[in-house]
Amino acid sequence: MRHSRCLALIASLCCAIGLLIAGVAPARAESLVPSVSVRISQAGVGLRAAVLDGGSSGGDGTGRPIDTLALDLDGLGVPGDLSFEVCQGGAWSRPAASGETLGERGSAIQAVRMSLTGEAAERYDLVYRADVAAVGWLGWTSDGAAAGAPNVTSIDAVQARLLPKGAPLPAGGTSATLGAASLSYFGYRDGQGWEGPVTTGSVGTATVSLLGFRAQLAGASRPGGSIRYAVYRAGGWGSEAADGADACPVDAADPIRAIRISLTGPMADLYDVWYRVHTHDRGWLGCAKNGEPAGSALATLPAEAVQLWLLPKGSSAPEGTGAPFIERFSSGDPELDGIVATILDTVTGRDGIESLRRAFRYVADYPYRYMDVYPTGDWSPAFAKQMFHNHGGNCYRYAALFRELARGLGFKARVVSGEVSTSAEPHAAHGWCEIELDGQVYLFDPDMAHGRSEATFWKFWQRTYDNPPLNYSQIYMRGPW
Repeated sequence: MRHSRCLALIASLCCAIGLLIAGVAPARAESLVPSVSVRISQAGVGLRAAVLDGGSSGGDGTGRPIDTLALDLDGLGVPGDLSFEVCQGGAWSRPAASGETLGERGSAIQAVRMSLTGEAAERYDLVYRADVAAVGWLGWTSDGAAAGAPNVTSIDAVQARLLPKGAPLPAGGTSATLGAASLSYFGYRDGQGWEGPVTTGSVGTATVSLLGFRAQLAGASRPGGSIRYAVYRAGGWGSEAADGADACPVDAADPIRAIRISLTGPMADLYDVWYRVHTHDRGWLGCAKNGEPAGSALATLPAEAVQLWLLPKGSSAPEGTGAPFIERFSSGDPELDGIVATILDTVTGRDGIESLRRAFRYVADYPYRYMDVYPTGDWSPAFAKQMFHNHGGNCYRYAALFRELARGLGFKARVVSGEVSTSAEPHAAHGWCEIELDGQVYLFDPDMAHGRSEATFWKFWQRTYDNPPLNYSQIYMRGPW
């Protein structure tokens, strides 16, 4: 009996020991499973819960950037630790170890680097990848290589895993980093052929019209997407071209007047494309971006040069603040602009020099009416309106209305007051108009053309002072251009 009790006691002790061992052993075995956990904070969200080996920290679909990162290493069973760094604002942080936190709240993390140290580095690989909201998960990498988009944009999620040494990287993604994109562009200039590629500065130079344009994106690991562009010529906006294709057939008789450029895909989420046009007589106009028109719809203001910039999303205009596109000339006087638009749209059209010729005929056909002489100040706008409303006027009104129509067509024009000498009157007070064409100033005199025969009529159209139809003997004043 005593012997049986002893055996039972021994059996009970063995069972207890077995249960104790059974209870402790699994817990200890679990703690020896090597793992890495990731803890982050995100802008507008704050700290997020730690995510164990291979889990996704962040990436909640909101695109909120990570601004702090902490890594914890557990269960290695061998000496060693991890080391990691973060890139914020294009600068890499100091290295940190397991349990530390890197990053500055409110400053987006753009990339991470991670590695193992000591004997752990001989037994395991620490692999990791980053997510960019506009692109998605990038490829996996390891051994301290960068993952993310340094100097490009922020990341919004990180994954990290411990793998046996030499194990293949997990599937998914291609390059682990998103490189900066760049662009190059070409211009075809009248009589000089294709110029470019240009990456900074402008393509084209003043006084030479652009007849063709093309652009393309560059960057080995840039985000996906295209650059698309269209040009405005005599027939209006042409069809879009993309990624290095010619925007239009090269035609010496039909120069480019305006351009619009846009990005597609992830490129459009990460970058703004800015551009501006140098027009004849007006020089550089303001900057447009992302599909807005830049240049002029006026035949008298062809594009002579184009400049492009590819900048991070939300960047300010790189140059100037002026209007990027001149659709119609504005005098600043709504009533006068309405008169000019009515005449151009219903009588002359807007077809460059031919429309100017029709405007000259239109004004010269107005009846002559004697009115005040010797105008002063900037008399052109007021006299032009008088000529239109009264349907007649004297030489100053002829000159004023023609000048305003010429400006409405995009020509550089001004009124002049002075004297002409004729056989009948050697010092007759008179007004006429000057227009600059291709750097040369010509006089136009619709009053003197009025009532003349067809052959004589055109003698007062586009003449120089070296070969005038009359003796323009004295100039009192010239109005502003």
